[in-house]
Amino acid sequence: MTITWLHISDFHFREGESYDREVVLKALVDSVGWFRREQNRKPDIVFATGDIAFSGKASEYERATEFLDALIEACGLDRSSLFLVAGNHDVERTQVTGLARTLGTREEADAYFGLDGGLIHLTRAQRNFMQWYNSYFDGIRCLSGASSCGPAEAIEIRGRRIGVLPINSALFCRGDDDHGKLWVGRRALRSAIDGLKDVRADLNLAVLHHPLEWIAEDERASIRALLEGAVDVVLRGHLHENDVASVVGIGGSAIYLAAGAAYQTRRYPNRALYVDVDGDRVTVRPIQYVDSPQEYWVPDTSLFPREPDYVGRFTIPRSGRPIAPTGMNGKDATDSSSEPKPQDDEGTRENRKEKFEKLKKRIEGEFEREPAVSSLLYKKLKDVIAKKMLSSVSAIDTVEAAIAMRDRHSAPRERVKGLVDSLVQFNFEVGKSVLLDVYRTLESQGDHCGMQAIRAVARLLIPWLYVASRRQDSAGWDQTGWDQAGWDNVSLGDIVRIPAGLSTIAEIIMAGIDLRTVSWRSTKEPLGFPQGEFQVTAFEFQPEGGIADTTERNLREDLFRLVKAPREATHLPDDKKDDSIKRRMVWLLRDRGIRVYLVVRLDGSDAIRARQTVHLRAIQDRYPALAILCLDQDLLGPQQDLFDEIRPLLMMEDGE
Repeated sequence: MTITWLHISDFHFREGESYDREVVLKALVDSVGWFRREQNRKPDIVFATGDIAFSGKASEYERATEFLDALIEACGLDRSSLFLVAGNHDVERTQVTGLARTLGTREEADAYFGLDGGLIHLTRAQRNFMQWYNSYFDGIRCLSGASSCGPAEAIEIRGRRIGVLPINSALFCRGDDDHGKLWVGRRALRSAIDGLKDVRADLNLAVLHHPLEWIAEDERASIRALLEGAVDVVLRGHLHENDVASVVGIGGSAIYLAAGAAYQTRRYPNRALYVDVDGDRVTVRPIQYVDSPQEYWVPDTSLFPREPDYVGRFTIPRSGRPIAPTGMNGKDATDSSSEPKPQDDEGTRENRKEKFEKLKKRIEGEFEREPAVSSLLYKKLKDVIAKKMLSSVSAIDTVEAAIAMRDRHSAPRERVKGLVDSLVQFNFEVGKSVLLDVYRTLESQGDHCGMQAIRAVARLLIPWLYVASRRQDSAGWDQTGWDQAGWDNVSLGDIVRIPAGLSTIAEIIMAGIDLRTVSWRSTKEPLGFPQGEFQVTAFEFQPEGGIADTTERNLREDLFRLVKAPREATHLPDDKKDDSIKRRMVWLLRDRGIRVYLVVRLDGSDAIRARQTVHLRAIQDRYPALAILCLDQDLLGPQQDLFDEIRPLLMMEDGE
């Protein structure tokens, strides 16, 4: 049975209402009614993800009441089917004086969100929003000033129970510099998730205003893991653009849906989402406002431009947690005694600790060579490939069919383990053909989640098979300057030379230097040099020229930004700024297990390369924790036909 909801966001109602806003939002109400009457697209629920008002004033919510009542009437619903949360514009900025701008540590946050008597940022700065909310939903639900999360609520729709968890991400909003300063409170979220479990729903949704990237760094990972371990879909607004992403994280998995602004101006894009859920299948139908030849809301063709009907189709990733509180056998599905237990990561922590101790000696002038850890990284590579495949059951089924390895009776993790053990043993041509066949099968079925999973697998597996096949057949291997020992002699702190092109990423994974997952953005040549901006958990590439083209100051500024050094160090002298960068790098490696890379390509004559190498040595001495990888060749040219063939497997699509 299909369930449909309408996801809207960011109306910004203000005093002295503009004619343009009235035109755009009236057109939305009229269009929703038309979709319901003429296309049988009737929402069962409406979600509004924040910025109801413009400045959090009481008079602004009076206009919101009129609009929302008209909208839910057009949907054929009442107020009990509307769920909404506050956004940054629902904070009354005149009331923030004297309130803390942000919190300093997780411990401070735990104390703040455990205070008796309510959260002052909510009861004071969002007072008008709270009063309007509790009046509007009188007798339906109530917003408490004691927590930023919940209470969770269930709504029954044609025999299916939907759990809704509201989250207020706007408590610490103040101005244009909110990014990284917002707190939800992991203590509050854990308590709310316990309440969500109690409603015993078979589909769980979280509703908030901000992307998780806006949450303070100290609790961002915890909030993400808690959500992905408890809910199936996360709805948000704030960035004024429709967006969709299917994510499998360390804590679980979820689909993230972002609705654009329902009103910015008549000239800016105004957008919203219709979403259908049938079992685990999610269909996203974006809509947008058009001003000419008449004012109306029509399908938005920009979000899924390659789909013939401009509609996105996804599968809810269920790996890593139960779908519902009870299973078919009547036992509590949260009892994981029958599930494979996650491996203890003590070995990983010990490995990181050992690496850091050796790095410390390197900094202190007592450098020791690091033993090879190729076998550990090989296992890590297989674990990451398995994790990517687990995001789609249909991808698992299709790969099993392609290699005639059917095992439908085992748990998905056991099935995937067997598949990966087989896939990594294929030669390059066979592995490439299998992945292409699977991808094309899923593409013909319109299975975007399965296609996304196979691309994620291919970006790791194809380079691995390419390098592994070359190691087994040494013809041409000597041309790259590598011998059979490969990375076994690589040590922490070495300046490493590797061949560029298809094998680059696989060689980095095999380097014995780092244990993280590799990620990059798409380029015109996806198998060549990855380009673009990267988070601190990925690689920093300098692809366009040799190191001689990178000035000392530019490199310093790039590293300062990449490692997110303290802002107060921005105006320090260069030597002090270098000290700040070094301390940050050591902290990342010691406490987060993150290694920062500088990847460069050496070009020119032997004399030029020699000078570049001297420059690299100076950089290595200045930043001992920086790993430097030198790419000596570019293999793209002679293998362009091969790259073109497998290009679809390495393209970044579907909101990745």
